[in-house]
Amino acid sequence: MAPWRSVGAIFLGVAGINAQEDADSTTYYPGNAVPKRNMPPTEGCTVTGKIFKPLTPVPETMEHPFVTRVGWDWCQNSCARAQVTDLYGSSYPCQHFAFFPDGKCYLGGKNAVLEDADNCNATNPCEHGFQVISGPPSCANKSNWVFPPVATAAGSAATTAAPTEAAPTTVVAETVAPTTAAPTTVAPETVAPTAAAPETTAPETAAPETDAATAAAA
Repeated sequence: MAPWRSVGAIFLGVAGINAQEDADSTTYYPGNAVPKRNMPPTEGCTVTGKIFKPLTPVPETMEHPFVTRVGWDWCQNSCARAQVTDLYGSSYPCQHFAFFPDGKCYLGGKNAVLEDADNCNATNPCEHGFQVISGPPSCANKSNWVFPPVATAAGSAATTAAPTEAAPTTVVAETVAPTTAAPTTVAPETVAPTAAAPETTAPETAAPETDAATAAAA
C-alpha cells in the first residue's frame, strides 16, 4: 500500500472517531440530565410522566425546594438518605422522588397521590423530549415499587403471559366389538328303557292231610 494511502486511511479513521465522539457528546438518554450517560430507569419500580403529589420540599436549609442531580438514580439515592418536612412541620424519611429532565430532583413525603405531571408528561415533554421520572427511595424492595410485580404462591415474581387458547378436547367414544353368543345346545336326555322282571309265583305245596285215626293206629 502506498504511504499516502495509509496516511489517508488513518486520517479518515480519526475523523470518524471524532465525529462519533461529537455525536455522543450531544446525545441524551431518558432519565439522565447529562449527555452520554445512559442509566435507564427500572421498569415497574419507576413511572414516567407522573409524580406523587404534593411534592414535599427538602429541609428549609436548602436554597431551593429541589436538588440537582445527573440522573434519576442519583435523585433516588438522595431520597433514600434524606429527611423531608411536610406542610405540618413533621420530619420523616423521604417516601418518593421526582426527577425532571433538566436535573431537578424533588423529594416527596407521606400521604402522596400518584397523578399526571402538569408538564414533562407524554403530551408535553420537557428537555430533550423526555418526561419526569418518579419512584420510591429504593428498588430493592419490590413491594414498594410503583407497579409491584404479582407474586405467585411460591413467592416468586410471576410474569404476565399472553392468554393461550386451549385446544378443543376431543372425546373418543369407546367402541366395544359386538359379541355373538354361541347358541346353547341342550342334549336330549336319553332314558334307557327298563324291562320289568317277570313275576314268578312259586306253586304252593300243601302238605297231605293225615287222618287222625290212621295216625293213632300207627
